[in-house]
Amino acid sequence: MTSGVVRGLVPTVPLTLEDRDGRLQRFQFAVDTGFTGALSLPEADLQRLQLTPLREDPVVLADGSSRMCGFYRVAVYWHGARHEIPAYGLGRVPLLGMRLLSGSRVGIDVAEGGPVNIEPLQA
Repeated sequence: MTSGVVRGLVPTVPLTLEDRDGRLQRFQFAVDTGFTGALSLPEADLQRLQLTPLREDPVVLADGSSRMCGFYRVAVYWHGARHEIPAYGLGRVPLLGMRLLSGSRVGIDVAEGGPVNIEPLQA
């Protein structure tokens, strides 16, 4: 199970990612059910991980506008295992989206300091 807390009415959870050299680093991610991708990371976090984009892709943002952004492959530890998943380089806050949440049960007590729990669905 991945556990976090609600801060400023934003559910957040810590995730462990690998940098280019295989070192583990923790980041706080906002759980964003409106984001259909797996992860997005701000430029500063991508630099901290020393990642370079595989390519640039067009993305449609929440306000309906579109822009080009870097597409990355990121190693994340999720539900007890290491996974290589797609991540977009954009925004000011790391986001955990629906693609990564797929196959999970999400529980959020929407109150300041409330618990956030994400666990795999049982097969």
